Amino acid sequence: MLYPLVIARSPCDEAIQSWTSPKSVDTYSLGSERCQMAKRRRRSYSDEYKRQAVDLALSSGRSAKSVSKELGLDGSLLSRWVKERSTVAAWIASLRSQ
Repeated sequence: MLYPLVIARSPCDEAIQSWTSPKSVDTYSLGSERCQMAKRRRRSYSDEYKRQAVDLALSSGRSAKSVSKELGLDGSLLSRWVKERSTVAAWIASLRSQ
């Protein structure tokens, strides 16, 4: 089934002026004017924010996923921060015991 192509304002507007299936778009025919996806900026968090988020997750007794949802973070991100903190703590403890 063919669907009408949605016209958007981009450098590729003039290159694509036909009906196409949403499942197959020939990007090779665009040549050097290939459509580029807009780059997403990676969010960064301060060390203080990470520390506070990990403290909240550990002290609340709730899962990292539920705390991260409350903070608007991806669940795996806060879980990774908790894991990194426990790894660093274990490493410091092993250094002290030597």
